[in-house]
Amino acid sequence: MALPNVIMIELGKSGRGRVDFAVQRLTSLQLDQVSELVELIDRVKQKTIRLADATAQIDRILAKPPRFNSVW
Repeated sequence: MALPNVIMIELGKSGRGRVDFAVQRLTSLQLDQVSELVELIDRVKQKTIRLADATAQIDRILAKPPRFNSVW
């Protein structure tokens, strides 16, 4: 699940529920970055991308400048 201010990722399958939280850096993701991250997570789950490549892709997503200037 991904929302503008929350990202929840399920790892593995288990009969018991477990939730863990991580503190986000003092940055926020733009909605287009969230979309790209969700697509990347799908590729990782489907094993169509190597983890090292996924890590590099995450760095690229986080480094993207805003699509619109602050006036928009």
